Amino acid sequence: MTIDDNKEGRFDRLRLQAEDLIKRQPEDRPPASTDILALIHELRISQAELEIQNDELRRAHQEIAGLHQEYLDLYEHAPCGYITLSAKGIVTRINHVGRVLLGDVGKNRTPSGFSRYIARGWEDVYWNALKRSGETGEEQSLELKLSRENGTDVWVRADIRADRSNSKAVLQWRLTIVEITAKKMAEEALKKSEAFATKVTNSSLCGIYIYDLKAGRTVLVNPRFTRMSGLTLTALDEMDEADFFKRFHREDRPALRAHVQAVAAASDEEVFEVEYRFKRTDGRWMSCLSRDAVFSRDADGTVRELIGTFIDITASRRAEAKLHQLNANLEQIVDERTGQAEKRALELQKLALALSRAEDQERHRLAGVLHDDLQQHLAYIKLKTDMAVHDSDIKADHPARREFQSIIELLKESIDICRKVSHELSPVELQRNGLQAALKSMLDDFDHRYGLRVDMDIDPNIEPGSPVLSSILFRSVRECLHNIVKHSGVDSADLDIFMEGDRILVDIMDHGKGCDLDGIRSKKGNDSGFGLFSIQERMNFLGGQVTFRSAPGKGFCVSLMMPNITGKDPHI
Repeated sequence: MTIDDNKEGRFDRLRLQAEDLIKRQPEDRPPASTDILALIHELRISQAELEIQNDELRRAHQEIAGLHQEYLDLYEHAPCGYITLSAKGIVTRINHVGRVLLGDVGKNRTPSGFSRYIARGWEDVYWNALKRSGETGEEQSLELKLSRENGTDVWVRADIRADRSNSKAVLQWRLTIVEITAKKMAEEALKKSEAFATKVTNSSLCGIYIYDLKAGRTVLVNPRFTRMSGLTLTALDEMDEADFFKRFHREDRPALRAHVQAVAAASDEEVFEVEYRFKRTDGRWMSCLSRDAVFSRDADGTVRELIGTFIDITASRRAEAKLHQLNANLEQIVDERTGQAEKRALELQKLALALSRAEDQERHRLAGVLHDDLQQHLAYIKLKTDMAVHDSDIKADHPARREFQSIIELLKESIDICRKVSHELSPVELQRNGLQAALKSMLDDFDHRYGLRVDMDIDPNIEPGSPVLSSILFRSVRECLHNIVKHSGVDSADLDIFMEGDRILVDIMDHGKGCDLDGIRSKKGNDSGFGLFSIQERMNFLGGQVTFRSAPGKGFCVSLMMPNITGKDPHI
């Protein structure tokens, strides 16, 4: 169909519309001749056609105006910058994003040259692209660095196209610019990261490698890898997977295969470690410790490459072997010395028990001397003195009689002291009825003599393995109670005695003044009696232990631990 055919069809449609419009209009004209009526009819049809065309033109104009406004909106608010330059490079038109990228957001600024926004050092790149576009008429794409009005720089990708006349003279340039600052910063960061990774890889003290599981080949090694193994990446490329794995010690190959399978099934965060022996190119075996992880995956998520590091631990393993041998020798020596120490400790324990037994025998002998000899002699002297005074003619108010009475009182006190010392040296209750009865009797005596009430909690089944242990335990408790009477300032105490396995445990405590333990220890050398530290030394000899806990105002507690040595030895 030709253009004339289109015009003719359009005319026919307009005529039909005009005739239809005339038919609908009322007939209000007077009768006239046929020619005049025909002329009038044609005029009216032409008028109707013109009105219809006018309406169509009006609608077309409105549509064009709307499209123009839509174009302006799209142009102004496009996500990229649109800039039109004159043939001399002056900005003649620019949209909002373009103004933002140039740092010039005003709409009514005096047009200026675009080149003033090109950052220093990038002018030649810009002018060369502009020249090529003008000469070839082809679009030129490049990256530019712009310096904005506010002094900041921005990176853009610019597409430049020249509008040329028929004579190929440049009429104007059209630029499309998109900000790529974030991309350039990411590229710069990536370059720095790659440079850092390269430096770390090349300067690392570890051998570093990347192994392609699918291809079965090593794709990267660092210089340290080559120095330690003797293998370059070229040598590894020329070596198939089977030959490469032959360099690993036969005994380590199963563990290596399992290690590789574990990495192939691992998550990106997991790291696996394996030890193996590797044969260097010079024939020497090297003990290695490797740590491997996932490096890359295929599109389906399967592991493609693993990255690993390894260190030479040959010297460490040799040192460990030597250390193991030294430890074995040392353990043997320690066992021997321990046996000797235990033997000496047992001998010392026997000596301590023998000493305690000798002390008890001596105490018993001295108690017998005091009771059977000295006390009897004193009693006899008292009786004789009393009889002499009673039978004499000395008057009651005579000074000599008063002196004799004083002598008799002193003799009574001496007899009491002998009886007391004899009892303390060898308690009769302990020998006759055992430890528990002796302790109860002693506690009653402390309550009667010193006003000290002791709450005792004792295991009814406790009975030391020998009379010597009973004597040591009895005297230790008595010494602790004397200490409470002298220093605590209280009238009550607690005594707990119980068994734990083959050990006898004793706790003696009060809630009195307490003391400075360091001060007491500094006076230890001045204590010649069976004091607290004498108890400690005796317990240590027996293989036991004594613990003191106290502080000023916090009371005093003595904890005794004594092994319940049985009386199988005749000396115990």
